Amino acid sequence: MRAATRGRAAWIGAALAIGVIAGTAPAGADGAVVATAAASVTPNPAFVANATDAVNPALGAGARVHIVVNDGQGGQTLVSLEVDGLPAGRSFGAHLHRDSCSSAFGGPHYQAPDPASPVAANADADHEAWLDFTTNAAGRGRALAVVPFEVQPGARAVVIHQGEHTMAGGTAGQRLACIDVSI
Repeated sequence: MRAATRGRAAWIGAALAIGVIAGTAPAGADGAVVATAAASVTPNPAFVANATDAVNPALGAGARVHIVVNDGQGGQTLVSLEVDGLPAGRSFGAHLHRDSCSSAFGGPHYQAPDPASPVAANADADHEAWLDFTTNAAGRGRALAVVPFEVQPGARAVVIHQGEHTMAGGTAGQRLACIDVSI
């Protein structure tokens, strides 16, 4: 477990227990669901077929995104992603992005402490919400990221990438699909 999430294990357990991931707002809890989205994903219109994917594997996929900002625990944010309809037994990189899907297909990765910065100065799992996942035999996958910063209000997106995981420097391959979420 990353050092940044080790101290948050109790908070994650509490959030899961009270149904945050299921999309219900916790009554009287420190955090609250501040954003949720459930829709078919938007396939990337600029997708280029290659040796990994002859067609965009995100076509027809559905997704749910939940974002929880927990002011009671030092300004942390919990981001969860659930996807359905992707190829079975495959891994994908995914991240919270700064902009909406209609703006440069999500724009750059959302980063802390300065989400408006166009430079990926801190492209790591402590400064970005990385949501890499592997699909099961039914084509479903889920991911959870807890980051030590508050995601600021605005039109955001979660982007699913072609790569199997996020590599050093935050790269994860071609953008396959995008899910809008407003905070």
